[in-house]
Amino acid sequence: MIAGEGQLLVWDTLPRTAPRDPDRVISGTHGDVALTDSHPLLAWDGTYFFLGQDEGISVWRDFPGAEQTPAFTLSLPEDASLPWQMSSNGRYLVIPSLYEQRVLVYDLMAPNTPPQAISGTPQPHFRRPPRQCPQCGLRRSRPP
Repeated sequence: MIAGEGQLLVWDTLPRTAPRDPDRVISGTHGDVALTDSHPLLAWDGTYFFLGQDEGISVWRDFPGAEQTPAFTLSLPEDASLPWQMSSNGRYLVIPSLYEQRVLVYDLMAPNTPPQAISGTPQPHFRRPPRQCPQCGLRRSRPP
């Protein structure tokens, strides 16, 4: 599947030999959700189908038909930028946010709760030098 410019194109099987037309083309709306973004974000975990746009993330159980309305919609926090990727294991939806340096974690079993934001400050990676030189066996002295 691929989306853009107000359309959702779906192939039921992966085209393996030559380009071919999609099996389904959904234009304008998907259920009661308008396909407004020029580059919406899509994800499918085998249980849930996700469509991310500026208005939020619409979630369907199973892959939806053209007229099926979403089971629920997840709202993005006010300070969140539109996600560039999403990943789900069927229980949690995880959205990394590069600009805010955090990860949003939605519990799909409790869709009316706000996401848990996991953030952190990047730490420099350094390794303490060994107490003994691996090549010659000399021990370094302790700093004063």
